[in-house]
Amino acid sequence: MKKNLRKMLTHAPEENVGESTLDPAQLEPNSLRERIYAALSNLSLEERAAVRDHLIGSLKDLGVNLSMGLLLLGIPARTVDDLTPYDLAKLIRYLRINAPQAITAISSQLANLLVMAPATETSASPLRRAA
Repeated sequence: MKKNLRKMLTHAPEENVGESTLDPAQLEPNSLRERIYAALSNLSLEERAAVRDHLIGSLKDLGVNLSMGLLLLGIPARTVDDLTPYDLAKLIRYLRINAPQAITAISSQLANLLVMAPATETSASPLRRAA
């Protein structure tokens, strides 16, 4: 299972899904957040940790100031392990708006992650719906 996940994260999305690839840099920020959240929520804890560590490591390698983004978003995570799927999705949305070059640089990783997400039919996030 870990080998398959590593393969999905390191290979170009075209190799995995053919014509149905998404370009995360072209998605609307809220849609990107919802899709990333859905994809991360559907992964096992081990897979989620591997994806999270890979994405965070790539962003740090690019010189992105993640602690500032987390602070501005009000995310109280002290370590990477404290990030929930929704926290990571919010961070990706923030970067999509404020640092699009970072999203472009990790777009193949995000596209591979989005392939694992179920398609969302509604435009409203399940967290915003009234009961």
